[in-house]
Amino acid sequence: MDAAPTLSIISGTRDRKEELARLIKSVVEHTCDVDWELVIADAGERYHPWHPHPRVKIVPERPRLWPAAGYNRLVREHARGEWVAWLNDDAEVTPRWALAMLSALSNRKDVGLGCFYFEDEGTYGPGFRVNDWLGLVYANFGCIRRELFLEVGGFDERCKFYAMDNSLTFRVMDRGLGVLAVPGARVVHHRHWSERRSADQDEAESFRAAGVNALMADYEAKIGRFKSEQARFRPAAMVLPDSVCAQAAGAARGVAGGSEIVSGVA
Repeated sequence: MDAAPTLSIISGTRDRKEELARLIKSVVEHTCDVDWELVIADAGERYHPWHPHPRVKIVPERPRLWPAAGYNRLVREHARGEWVAWLNDDAEVTPRWALAMLSALSNRKDVGLGCFYFEDEGTYGPGFRVNDWLGLVYANFGCIRRELFLEVGGFDERCKFYAMDNSLTFRVMDRGLGVLAVPGARVVHHRHWSERRSADQDEAESFRAAGVNALMADYEAKIGRFKSEQARFRPAAMVLPDSVCAQAAGAARGVAGGSEIVSGVA
């Protein structure tokens, strides 16, 4: 077996050929400065992707899992890197995204989780940003040591796909470790809603409520402590300046398309 890479990038997909092609192309082109692998869980029914790059591994997801459980399985069973970063299949990475993140985290014993700045123009408007909830910054897309991910239990599977990123952030904070937003580590999120999420809004809202309620039951009494401990990690800018945003977004969009590098069978 080849030596384990430094970074395992994980994602999940279901019948989204163009979105996945764009993600893979951006990772291949913009992660050349880090030893990496990309591990993708395929829950497809109409289309099953394949990719020739030796660092791209696509594994079947059977039975089909909710994202929190699917990501946990990828880390437990397939990811080999010292670090793990998670991305949606409708994301694109920008130049030096991984190197910037690992450079910021590698020597920080007080930090457990890194947050990528992300642009989601359809939801928030233009600009690379990090979000907060209850006054605490959390990782929509993040990077964590695999060992720590497993120690804290990964994503809370009660959250399915809503609040799963908050759950991991809170689990890291509960260890007394910092959550650090890294301005040089940037991701573009194109926000293509999944069929599962958009088909039944009532069901989606019930999942959102269930995830939030689960987190509040566990952590509501700890929010004050988290805010005090995390104050020194809070970023100077929740939204990056326009000049930085334009440069990063333009670099990412320069690799848009690329569906020809992913093929599959019905």
